[in-house]
Amino acid sequence: MDINVENPFRPVYEIYAIATWFGAAVLMGVSAVLSNYPTTPFLAFAAFALFMAARMVPKTLELYRRHKRLKGTPLSFMTRDELKEICATKPDHIFLGYGYNWTQTERQLVHTITRNDPSKLAPRDDGQLGQPWIHGLGEEEPIWLPIDHNAGHMLLGGTTRAGKTRILDSLITQAVFRGEAVIILDPKGDKDLMACAKNACVAAGCPENFVYFHPAFPDKSWRIDPLKNFSRPTELATRIASLIPSETGADPFTAFGQMSMTHVINGILMVNEKPTLKDIRSYLEGGMAGLLTRAVKSYAQKSFGTGEWEEHYHRQLQGSRSDEASIAQRTAGFYRDFVRPRKPSPEIEGLIAAFTHDASHYGKMIASLMPVLTMLTAGELGDLLSPDPKNLRDHRQITDFMRCIKNKMVVYVGLDSLSDKLVGSAIGSMFLADMTAVSGHRYNYGIDNQPVNLFVDEAAELANDLFIAMLNKAGGSKIRITAATQTFADFTARMGKDAKTRMALGNLNNVLALRLLDSETKDYIAESFQETFVRHVEYSQSTKGENDELFGFSGTMSESLKEEK
Repeated sequence: MDINVENPFRPVYEIYAIATWFGAAVLMGVSAVLSNYPTTPFLAFAAFALFMAARMVPKTLELYRRHKRLKGTPLSFMTRDELKEICATKPDHIFLGYGYNWTQTERQLVHTITRNDPSKLAPRDDGQLGQPWIHGLGEEEPIWLPIDHNAGHMLLGGTTRAGKTRILDSLITQAVFRGEAVIILDPKGDKDLMACAKNACVAAGCPENFVYFHPAFPDKSWRIDPLKNFSRPTELATRIASLIPSETGADPFTAFGQMSMTHVINGILMVNEKPTLKDIRSYLEGGMAGLLTRAVKSYAQKSFGTGEWEEHYHRQLQGSRSDEASIAQRTAGFYRDFVRPRKPSPEIEGLIAAFTHDASHYGKMIASLMPVLTMLTAGELGDLLSPDPKNLRDHRQITDFMRCIKNKMVVYVGLDSLSDKLVGSAIGSMFLADMTAVSGHRYNYGIDNQPVNLFVDEAAELANDLFIAMLNKAGGSKIRITAATQTFADFTARMGKDAKTRMALGNLNNVLALRLLDSETKDYIAESFQETFVRHVEYSQSTKGENDELFGFSGTMSESLKEEK
């Protein structure tokens, strides 16, 4: 076992020995010239002295270099072209920066330094963050992460101004250089992060691939439809219902709101239209009479073609008032009398049940749902999240995540949570839910799926059950998620339970830890580190004097090697 416990940061005593040996060599050389004695002994001793001095030079230089590194290294910068050249050397890896492997040797060095006073070795600069002497523990070289390992997702932790944006800039730029789709969800709406994504597209020669969304700048934003991608109508209802404030997520108000939205969405699909948030809100708020009438007629046309049903329907309407509610009531009677005996439809019956429900009770049951829909459809945000391609006066481009992924685009979504936290969180959750649907579609039906990189800054603000589901299953659909956060407690505050926090973070297999201040977060990061033993030498001495003897004095000195975890 190696028991070398020499302090590599001690003063460089060798310099005095080198000076002594070199001085002795000079003295012997001068003596050989000036004295009358034979020169051979003088020269031989001078050569020996030079040999002894030269023998100590490598150790001395090593100590000086180590002491110099303890003062830290200045910030280094590189252009995107330089980053591209570095990444080209290992195209199947992700470049993380410069550093060294942390082994038992480095941990032993930290133990040695902290047992002394680091400020004596490297005086602290109050204008510099962190501990500069960490750079002196090893020879720094490029750090690489195999791309395949990133399929297990990544957690990026660091306190404010610790460098998360710079890390994200590098990771985003590398993904763009690889020609992969990139989606960025940024609750703060950081202009710097947006510029990083845009500049990466320019550096890669594809500026047209940049998609920008920000509620505070609707005139510059693309219109993104969060309800575009789904496999079943119930998915859309679940997606919106997940935003309803609820302690359990399964209370009667949430369940009733989800059921009502399912009926409306089924009706919209039956008339061959695409569900949007504005349409869903309009039908729930203003009544389903018109939708019911159109849905029944469309279903009858598809089921029976042109002919008998039309005559029966017109006879049913004879004598009714011309308002929508009266027509819808007669239409419901037509369905019960003519359509249901021949070809019943659960979707139509659900729509009729919603239409005929007591209006007062219905309004109370969807009271918790309407604020969510109002937030997502109010003002300019309604046009951004419910794009109408038929509106030729709006020249802003329309897209959705499935299309962006297919075309390998770079999507920056600023949520403006600083100005309006509730709306920003709702938008982010909707987009995450849409990404979950895209992931499920790729998982079920995808052929030759291309990698997708999803970056979520301040991830705790968007964390919910759908986010956990996505972390669980998105890896199989080649969606790589990088979630950035400041503290472990952010997730707990958002999700309400420490167990759910562990569920979310437990799916993030790779961890990049920057400067951390929160003790709970430090403990969580350190849980995955392997423990090791460090050694140190303890010295002791004692003296003893005997009163009954003139020279009765004794003393002992000892040293022992101790280990601790």
